[in-house]
Formats: sequence, C-alpha cells, structure tokens
Amino acid sequence: MTVKKSKIPELKVKLATASDFSKLFDFFFTHFVEKDPEGNFGEPAERRDLLEIITHTGRAILRTNRIELTEGRVMCVPQYQFYHGGVHLNNHPGVFFYFEDIDKGALLLQKGQQTFFARISIKQISPPPAPPKN
Repeated sequence: MTVKKSKIPELKVKLATASDFSKLFDFFFTHFVEKDPEGNFGEPAERRDLLEIITHTGRAILRTNRIELTEGRVMCVPQYQFYHGGVHLNNHPGVFFYFEDIDKGALLLQKGQQTFFARISIKQISPPPAPPKN
C-alpha cells in the first residue's frame, strides 16, 4: 500500500479544526501509518527544534522534568511542508505530525493504557514584559 499525498491537505484542515484528537489521529493512522508502517513516507529530515518542542510537551504530559528522547525520527514531505515521525519519551511511544507553513502539529503519546494528545507549535511566543520597577 502507498500513502496518497492528496490526503495531506485534508489532514491539515482536520488539524486546524479538530476538537476531538482521537478522530484526528484515526485519520492520520488510517491514511498514513497503516499505508506505510515503516514510516518511510517522505524523506529524512533534521529538525531539532521540532524534537525539542515534542520533548518539552512530553515533560508536561508525563509530569516530569527528566525526559529521555530515544528513537526520534523525523520525515518530511517538502512540497507540503509536512513533517511526521515517531519518538519514545521515557520509553513511552509517540507519533507526531507538523505543518511548517501554519506552525501547527499534533502529538500522540502512549503511557501504559492511557493515550495523551497535544497540539504542538514551534514559534516562540514573546515573553511578557518585565514588571515596572518602583
């Protein structure tokens, strides 16, 4: 089976409007993961910033400051500015996808019988201004 690139724009719309991430990831698994179980859809990409935000998000999900990222793999489909991949955070498996042009993505992290979902974004929000000195 092969992945249909025509499903990427549909995934982007679903991501932008999703309120139920289980349905969002069901679409992702049905049209991307099940059709390419090895995760080779696209080309390998070096995106430390993406893996850093996934690690940071994992800290919040797992409620720990100590996170070990292993097996972080990022693939890219350049014409869609679409990144996807898999990670293990403290030995908990996860998958993610991210659209660079809209700076939005999603992370699914499995911890035992629990499944956690999170939105991800890379662009840094400016910190609030320092309080005035009296």
